[in-house]
Amino acid sequence: MRRYCLLLFVVAFAGVGCFKGGGFGGGGGPAPELEVMQKPNGKSYDLIPTIDPKTDTVGGEWVALANGELRCNSGGGVPRIHVPYVPPQEYDFTVVFSQPKLRNGISLIMPKPDGNQFFWAIGFGNGTEYGLQGANKNGKIPDLIKANAKYQTTVQVRRDGVKCCINGRVLTDHRTNLADLQSDGWRDMPNKKVLGVACDDPTTFHVIRITEVTGAGARIR
Repeated sequence: MRRYCLLLFVVAFAGVGCFKGGGFGGGGGPAPELEVMQKPNGKSYDLIPTIDPKTDTVGGEWVALANGELRCNSGGGVPRIHVPYVPPQEYDFTVVFSQPKLRNGISLIMPKPDGNQFFWAIGFGNGTEYGLQGANKNGKIPDLIKANAKYQTTVQVRRDGVKCCINGRVLTDHRTNLADLQSDGWRDMPNKKVLGVACDDPTTFHVIRITEVTGAGARIR
């Protein structure tokens, strides 16, 4: 029987970033036309309560806050932490985060069927760049991420591809069975079956959420 609680959580675009007219604010140029993320049917669960920094930390200093958020106080060396949950075959992995200073952004780390892992990174290049490792689809948008603002990033993993999104808009749409996607030594996790998050500068993770689309995931404790 699952012991984690069903999360009914809706993030309004105005509260998690700086979209204007369907694009991004700032930069001095036209806003990019981005596909709207399709919201799946499925149960969503808040995963921050499952995380124990004493047990799950891989690098850096992580603190579970009394308000239900998770904070990394470290910079450099890519601090990272396990999210002790094995996802199902198809799912949405969503994080809402903010950073007081911009440099190398955050990463969402996910398992692959072959026992390895891959990651989505957003906000590196001082808040301007994003990339799905191994897909060769990195991009750059001025003012993609701004300091002291909340942003929602979602990775939609499906049988035939991966979509990576910011505030409900698709930045990367990659057709794949995950075989070509990769990780690196900076984001290597001891347990490659579970989810993880990483950063390289102090970051508050306001939400870490899973939406199960096909199949059922499982907590590992």
